[in-house]
Amino acid sequence: CPSKICNYRCPYCFHQPAGFNHNQEEFLQWQRLLDVILVKVKRPLYLVIGPCGEPLILPEWWSIVRHILKISNVKTLCFVSNLSRRIANFIDGIDTSKIGVKASLHPTQYKDDKDLNFFIDQAVYLKDAGAHIVVNCVLTPYQLKDFPKYRNVFNDLGIHFTANVFRGIYDGKVYPESYPEEELVLMQSFLSSEPFIFEYQSHRK
Repeated sequence: CPSKICNYRCPYCFHQPAGFNHNQEEFLQWQRLLDVILVKVKRPLYLVIGPCGEPLILPEWWSIVRHILKISNVKTLCFVSNLSRRIANFIDGIDTSKIGVKASLHPTQYKDDKDLNFFIDQAVYLKDAGAHIVVNCVLTPYQLKDFPKYRNVFNDLGIHFTANVFRGIYDGKVYPESYPEEELVLMQSFLSSEPFIFEYQSHRK
């Protein structure tokens, strides 16, 4: 994680125990390593940047993406974002067909429906701009029941909606081990098109 800075404070986030600080030196080391890889590796590159806080609030991230996508053998750059910052400025002048976004839906962080509608508008904007986008949420004990509602919203918009099984501590219980069988069966049905995700994240296999 080159940066853990984030404008949200989701109680289930794996960054919670360590805090949400931006380690500038670690970020610069990551950037230097990336530059070395991009120069030395000449074959086609499909770069997937894992969850690292909220990248769109880092000015450095915007310039790094532009730099990376100018390299001819970089075919795709994928990253995770909560889309809480206006995406139009970020993708201006970028070949959006080379961008992939896993947009993390965080209903617990929204103050009202305006925040949800802003997220939806951002996701639709990315899709219409030609970027590859999937919306994802974490199936915490309190968000599990809302999965079908949000799935219908995004599927109606032509945007794939998927989920992660929650793994961590919530309300003094360890998950996924503390999920009752009926909730595991429900999650398995939600992820029926992606059985590997369920089997891996639920510790079934």
